[in-house]
Amino acid sequence: MPRGTANVHDHDREAAAEQAREGVRAWVRQTGSRVEGAGAYAILALLTASAVPPTVLDQSSGDRLADLMADAGTDPGAGRSVFAARLLPRLTATGENGRALHEEISRVLRAADAVNTALAEAAATDDELRRVLEAAFQEIGLGVPELRWMLTDVRESADRLRRQLATRSLRLRRERDEMRRHLVAFTREQLPAGDAVPADVPGGAVPPYPGLVHFEPEDAPWFRGREPEIAEMLGHLAEQAAGGPPLIVTGVSGAGKSSLVRAGLLPGLASGALGAQAAAWPWVLVHPGVRPTARLRTRIRTLIPAPEDESRPDDSTEDDPSIAALAAAATAAGRRPVIVVDQFEELFTQCADPAERLAYVTELTSAAPALVVIAVRSDFYQDCVELPPLAKVLTAGHMVVGPLGADAIRRAVVEPAEHSGLSVEPGLPGLLLRDLGAEDGRPYEPGSLPLLAHALRATWDRREGVRLTVGAYRETGGIRHAIAETAERIYREQSPDERDRLREALLELVAVTANGTVVRRRADRAAADSLVLRRLVRARLVTVGADTVEISHDALLHHWPRLAGWVAEAREDAVLQHRITEAAAEWDRSGRDPGLLPRGSRLLAARESLDQPDGVVGDYLAAGWAAAEEQEAGRRRVAHRLRRLVAGADPGRPERRQR
Repeated sequence: MPRGTANVHDHDREAAAEQAREGVRAWVRQTGSRVEGAGAYAILALLTASAVPPTVLDQSSGDRLADLMADAGTDPGAGRSVFAARLLPRLTATGENGRALHEEISRVLRAADAVNTALAEAAATDDELRRVLEAAFQEIGLGVPELRWMLTDVRESADRLRRQLATRSLRLRRERDEMRRHLVAFTREQLPAGDAVPADVPGGAVPPYPGLVHFEPEDAPWFRGREPEIAEMLGHLAEQAAGGPPLIVTGVSGAGKSSLVRAGLLPGLASGALGAQAAAWPWVLVHPGVRPTARLRTRIRTLIPAPEDESRPDDSTEDDPSIAALAAAATAAGRRPVIVVDQFEELFTQCADPAERLAYVTELTSAAPALVVIAVRSDFYQDCVELPPLAKVLTAGHMVVGPLGADAIRRAVVEPAEHSGLSVEPGLPGLLLRDLGAEDGRPYEPGSLPLLAHALRATWDRREGVRLTVGAYRETGGIRHAIAETAERIYREQSPDERDRLREALLELVAVTANGTVVRRRADRAAADSLVLRRLVRARLVTVGADTVEISHDALLHHWPRLAGWVAEAREDAVLQHRITEAAAEWDRSGRDPGLLPRGSRLLAARESLDQPDGVVGDYLAAGWAAAEEQEAGRRRVAHRLRRLVAGADPGRPERRQR
């Protein structure tokens, strides 16, 4: 055959194949979900009809298909339907005729690459249809030997689609990250400059460092070195305001999460970094506590106008409106809430009811139009993941607070002092970096920032006029020992009786979780020994609120050896008390099922461990003791009856002995 003639034939075949592929694409687009419920052979008939329309008949396809097409008519739409209807009953034929027909169909579909074409079009237009077609082609490939190649085509199509989706996902992720970088950079431009004029106060009169307590919003002028993270958080908040998920901020204990949220994010929002309207949004700053949902509802209610305003939920008809409903009412009144849940780990250390935990995170993660920011220690990440609503948010993304760089640490030391009218001896920042382990750009031990903060506060206490000196810093004991030096000095200055009371008071502020993790516990101020704690409060090692008292930071638990020893001694009792509290809550939730009461050694250990418990725990142990006493009384009654029975049988025994 002349070369030119071969090229013409090749071109004709390719044109016919492309026309067949276009027919398949048109069939997929027009069919949509209408093939759902159709059998695999019906789909095969329709696919074949679309790949070989009556108006484009390649006689090489075979006599059987040609005869069917000749009878189908010339109208493309009607002809395809007639052809498919005539073909369908023949597809199940067996023997030589069946094999020959299947081979003809195989040649036609492979020439047009019909399976891949149909699946690709379905993937682009209707993913449910793609799944239906895949299942049909797999069934045919398994059932018809001549069409077994369909199994390979389905696998190859799935691999191709997976690669396409992965490439598209990667591209979108990169575009999203790039867009977020632009958003963060733009947001950072809107933040107030960090070189504000120093405060107009006598030099050094205002402490520039908070010590172990976290920075508060009013401390924002002294909070330096975290500007990139503040901008990133504000970017997340801007995305959330546009419909994105809540923001979860995590990091090790001592990474600076609370200060970043309180003295970074919130003042940045108030400064207008996200616009004038966002600057007026009210903050709802909470800790979970024992009853987190009720506490949060109460706080948001205060944002809603008086009852006569129709935008406020009617409490008479809805006793417990959702947090989202309350937030919507506040937003309608121009007060869109920004909910910040700090120390979120309290949900697992103070709220003993699993149902309450789940209800809280369910409401919190669906609180829109409120904006939600959650700060949680990373060692409670697994606990968070086990709550499905929170796991979904974590999967969508979260922000990890990492260590500060050396330059940021220098700024965090020098700039707050200068803002307060102080000067820093030139060698002090370098010495702090060395003691922190961050010199030469090396990463310092995670969670060490509270040690630095307390050492700086103690250095300020020993300042020489308006200068922070190396000598004053050395007197504190340095970063690694300043906390212990302060606490131990206070302890030694107490009388023996006060030392015992201090031990008991501090252990009341410590909790041990079920897995043995030692954490702070917020206690009722009225029940605390305020007198013995007051010197620790003045040293900012303990924090007193309006109604609560707590250890200022977990760092005190780990870096004051005496307290760590007390905790180790009390750990066994603390673990037992935690288990008793959880068991009592479970007993109460079950309707006080007698089968859940403590017995035997568990009951004795619980009574020895807890001194005059009240509330549910008191009821639980009292009921357990009453049940034990009733059980013992029943045992005595049974023993008494047995003795009487034995005594009634005794008269016969002497007679037997006499014989």
